[in-house]
Formats: sequence, C-alpha cells, structure tokens
Amino acid sequence: MATIAALLDLEEGHFLTSFRLAKDLRARGHEVHYLGPASAAPLVREQGFELTPIFEELLSGIGRSSEALSLETHADWFGQLVRGEALDGVMRRLEPDLVLMLSLFCAEALAIQCRYRLPVVLMTAFCRPAAYPRADLVERLVIDRLMRLNASDIEATLELATAAGHRFRSFKDLAALVLRMPELVIMPRAVELPELAGDPNVAYAGTGVDLYRREEPFPWSEIAAGRYLVYCSLGSQCEHRPEVARRFFHAVLGAAAAHREWQVILTVGRGFDPAELGPPPANVHLGRWVPQLDVLGRADLMVTHGGTGTVKECILLGVPMVVLPLMRDQFDMAERVAFHRLGLTGRLAEITAETLGALIAAAAADGGLKERVAAMGERFREEDRSTAGIDVIEAALARAAPLAAGNG
Repeated sequence: MATIAALLDLEEGHFLTSFRLAKDLRARGHEVHYLGPASAAPLVREQGFELTPIFEELLSGIGRSSEALSLETHADWFGQLVRGEALDGVMRRLEPDLVLMLSLFCAEALAIQCRYRLPVVLMTAFCRPAAYPRADLVERLVIDRLMRLNASDIEATLELATAAGHRFRSFKDLAALVLRMPELVIMPRAVELPELAGDPNVAYAGTGVDLYRREEPFPWSEIAAGRYLVYCSLGSQCEHRPEVARRFFHAVLGAAAAHREWQVILTVGRGFDPAELGPPPANVHLGRWVPQLDVLGRADLMVTHGGTGTVKECILLGVPMVVLPLMRDQFDMAERVAFHRLGLTGRLAEITAETLGALIAAAAADGGLKERVAAMGERFREEDRSTAGIDVIEAALARAAPLAAGNG
C-alpha cells in the first residue's frame, strides 16, 4: 500500500476537512502522514495521525490562520521548495508515493511534482468563485506566485520543469501543467452552483466531515432546556476583522437580551477575551470555543460566518443557518446557501441587535427551512457513501506506478 504525504497550511478548518479522507485512506491500507506547521500537531495527533513540522523558521510566530502569511512569505516558501531546502530531508525520510495538498498552493504543487517526480492530487477545501472558471483561477494563482519570485528562483523553477520533461513557452504553459493534476473538491456536488457542478476536471469527494471526531465535552447542565437554541460563531478567523467581530458579538448579546425565549450559545474565538464584552444576558452561554458537532446536534439554528466546513456540518446535522460572511470564500458559500434556500443571509458589517434578531426570528418562523436542510443533508450522506476521493487518489497512484518502476 502507499504512503501519502498531506501538505496543508495554517488553517484549522483545512485539517478538519481532510481527516475523513485520511481515515478512509487508512482503512484501505494506506499510510497518511501530515506535513504542516508545528502548531497543528496536537490536532493531527488527536485524530490518530502524525505530523512533521515544515517551514518552521518561516512560520515561527505566525498563528493558526494563513491570513497572517504575507506575499513575501509565500515567495520564500516557494523558493525553499524549488531549491529543496524545505522538503528534501522530509521526502527522503518518508519516501511518499503521492502528495495531497491544497489547490490554493497549486504553483507549489507543480514545484513538488517536478522536483520529486511524484504524483500530486490537489484538495479544494473552499468554495470556488462562480466568476472564475477553474482554468482562469489556476492560471491567476500560478502566474501571480511565479511573478513574485526573484530571478534566481524563477530560473530554478524553469530548470526543474525542463528536467522533469516539460516543454513550455510561458507561465501560462506551466499553469496548464497544474490543470492536468487531479483535483478533489471536499464538498458535495449537491450544494454546488449549477454553473460549476459540471466541470469535468473536478471530482467531488463528499463532505469531508468526520462526525465522529474527538471533541471536548460541553457543559449542557448550564443550558436551559426547552428553548429555541441558537448557536452563534464566526469561526477561527474572526480575529482578523476584530472591529467587525466585536460588533457582531454585541449584536448577538443585544438580540438575546431582547428575546429571552431563546437560549444562545456564543463563541468569540481564541483571539478575544469573553470578559471584555461584559456580563452576558442570563440566556447566553459565552465562551471562546465549544465542541461544534455536539452543539450542532442540539441547535435549532446557527448564525455563522459561512465557513465551508461549518456550513457542511450544519447541513449534515439538519441545522438551518443565518449566514453573515466575513471574508474570502465565505461570500461564495453564502451564495450557495441562498441559492438552495438553506438559510438566510445578511451583511455582517451592518449587523445590529435589531437586524440580527429579525433574521433569527424569520428563520425560526420559516417552516420549510428545516425540511430543505434535512433533504440536502440526505443528499450529502448519499455522496459521502461514495468512494470518489479514494478512487481519484488510487487512480493517480496506479498511473504513477509504471513510471516509478521505469525510473528504478
């Protein structure tokens, strides 16, 4: 069986999205070993896998979100990959047969493929924007990354591609090489926008949600039973928009104070101190973090930033949503939620206690909302029963096996 190196970034959500596929691969006899920031090691080991820290000097002092990675850091990362400084020792020790890595780093994927002559499968853990076809998006990512390199790293990249047997006349030709790599979208096709769902170069690999992942227990004895339970969270990235996040937290507290018939669970993330918000209303449980699957298992509604992982978990557990996107692909996810009528959406930057209370009340009064979410959840489970992700990876391994034998 194969050894698979999973190279991910700083986003906790990307690791969570990968665990189900990793466990399915392990059940088929493959070994999955993670490469990433040292800060992710406890999370990875908690799920039964090992992580080798990489880019330790580049990532020192950076938190858990790739929002903190500067463009200069990305260029340094790419340069270290091309020159072999970052991964040569790791690759010699692990001897992987395939690398699984985020499609956000598709230029880096090309460097890895050329340097180590290994098959690479791209993993997309975010919503692709409807405005850009896959080919355009990949071309933009690859060219943008290459254009930021210094002259010596550009020359080294071109030499790598040439040594790997590729012929090219422009950076666009290098982007075309990336488009040949298999891509797994860790999201059910059922919730995709119609104009994107038919892309023949993309395989949809189910939710990627591990409903049995280990979580800390939640103090349910502190929660009043029998009330409409609203779970509110902006996820792990809210610290990057602190003023917007604080406005949201105060809006939640205000809405809860005006609706004592609700029970509210509010998390503020690791970057905020709950005490700075003052004493919450009696019907609010306020904290930094909660075991999300456990809470969603009992929630009637979630107010969320629209992170892809969170939305998938809501749908699987039958929880309607109010989506207030904060950044990046969360706006694309909100578009999907609205299109499939799985929740309501609003503008986070303009939210007040009154407008948030009205959105929650409207969602609670929509009798068909929960039925539509439940129906979509069943379609999710049907796609989760497929082996699309494993099939793509094992097909890539099978194609590479004759080449590896020939090189040997």
